[in-house]
Amino acid sequence: MIEYSKKLMSFIDSSPTSFHAVENAVGILEKNNFKKLNYNEKWVLSSGMKYYTIVNNSTLVTFMLPALINTAMNYCIIGTHTDSPCIKIKPDASISFEDNILKFNTEIYGGPLLYTWFDRSLSIAGIVTYKSDTGIKSTLINYKQPVAVIPSIAIHLNKEVNQKGIPISNQKDIIPIVSLINKDDDVKNYLIKNISEKINIDYTDILDYELSLYDTNCSTTTGFNNEMISSSRLDNLSMFYNSIEALSQSNPQNNSVSIAIGFDNEEIGSKSKKGADSVLTSVILERIWISSGLSREDFLISSTNSFIISADLSHAVHPNSPDKTDPVSKNLINNGIVIKYNYNQKYSTDTESISKIILLCKENNIPFQKFVNSSDFPGGSTIGPHISSALTANCVDIGVPALAMHSIRELAGVKDMYNSLELMKLIYNHF
Repeated sequence: MIEYSKKLMSFIDSSPTSFHAVENAVGILEKNNFKKLNYNEKWVLSSGMKYYTIVNNSTLVTFMLPALINTAMNYCIIGTHTDSPCIKIKPDASISFEDNILKFNTEIYGGPLLYTWFDRSLSIAGIVTYKSDTGIKSTLINYKQPVAVIPSIAIHLNKEVNQKGIPISNQKDIIPIVSLINKDDDVKNYLIKNISEKINIDYTDILDYELSLYDTNCSTTTGFNNEMISSSRLDNLSMFYNSIEALSQSNPQNNSVSIAIGFDNEEIGSKSKKGADSVLTSVILERIWISSGLSREDFLISSTNSFIISADLSHAVHPNSPDKTDPVSKNLINNGIVIKYNYNQKYSTDTESISKIILLCKENNIPFQKFVNSSDFPGGSTIGPHISSALTANCVDIGVPALAMHSIRELAGVKDMYNSLELMKLIYNHF
């Protein structure tokens, strides 16, 4: 578990954005002999082979074909997401103050706990597109060192802040300071000139960027026994990493196409061309079937015996605010992975599907807990309902209990993380 936690934390620390997460996952796949397929080209697939394809730089689909391709073939999907709530930098980012302080204009992505972003050593990472002699190209960028900070207002100027908190204006308060400037600095082009120097191109060739702020403090284990992980982006890079590792380490001897999909844009509702609430999953599956020499009808029939797992973090009971949790289902850190229930279908779990996961856990000594939201705090949703409603296959939402979800630093258990990886390997080998 110690070695596992080190690898997980290293992956998260080197993946400040969904673009970097996909790039790092590809590194794992290629070490395990997965072959790249270009999403915009025709596929010709062979039995027993391992493949991956990237959709718009930040969604990753990877799969293994069974040793024997036949009309009775089904699929086993573990779906996660590559994005996390964060603060993104708007186009034309520069805002100057009194010809001395340079700030960057920002937009909130998803639902981060904004007060946790104050007074942090922040860096910038993302993707940049630019004009080249051969057309439009893109490259990833990561400043790594601290370059920005969002300063708090001193308590002397806001004496009741500890009792009443502070209302946060997204447009006014979440604006980072990035530099002290001179009057002759080119404020308008400050960011793209800085980017151009970092990637060694002329700043006039830069066409666009998608950049995010992130905390430069590395992930760490914590607790007297190092039994917990404190990290940014545990939601949901931990489950994304586990799905990639599980597929790479699995050796299914069944009739399933084993698939791991890390979707982007889950934190904003999944409604994008690379999100779970799109035709992407069904298009990918249909292409796999047809490229394997099967028909569309074979694909449509395949859902009958197929299985989908939606893996995402879950809420542990907060020791200082247990009243926010269901009075019966109080999930504890390091007490087992969670299986999520919601009769209003915020989670995709149903009785038929969940029974298979419960049995698999019991037969293999994987500790598990059952999660439901407090009826007063209905919580969010996952990619599960989006995928299962499009494919009509059996689907279960699972996760790992965590505290401070959507904070700049989240907290989860090492044992739970490790057990979720072990369960994912079992799922690929059994379904």
